[in-house]
Amino acid sequence: MKKGQMMSQPIMYIFYALVAALILFFGVRVIFDTKDSAEKVEFEVFVNDLKQKINTVYQDSYGSTISLESLTVPKTVKEVCFVGSLELENIYEDDLKDIIPLDDENNMFFSGIDLKDNPRRFSELLVIDGTICDRTIDRKINLILENVGERVEVMSLNID
Repeated sequence: MKKGQMMSQPIMYIFYALVAALILFFGVRVIFDTKDSAEKVEFEVFVNDLKQKINTVYQDSYGSTISLESLTVPKTVKEVCFVGSLELENIYEDDLKDIIPLDDENNMFFSGIDLKDNPRRFSELLVIDGTICDRTIDRKINLILENVGERVEVMSLNID
């Protein structure tokens, strides 16, 4: 080997290490971005399924009921609240206690979701007596929807 070749080898190893580090950095970044996107999609699918259940019971006959237990709640959602008139004592999560009093346009709220992801929705078909919340520790909503004629009412599922 010549003297010039000996000096180029460490530079090549540094270049390889730099390229490998960049590949790892951007690969990890893509993986985390994909995970965030998957959580957003999972939440939107959950909200659409919930709205579909509301529409289904609305289109059924008077007195029809449907349970929300079959919905799969995303693991990021800690509590679901339906609000007609505000009753803070029925809300478990502190972030919802901060959000709900400031919002008079929406009637469905979800705790555990970032504010930028819009953790609230509105359904014109829902009628709620007070504030009905359910902790989703078991990843299920233990509530019932009932057709009351012109609207759909949210009720607690009585578990004895």
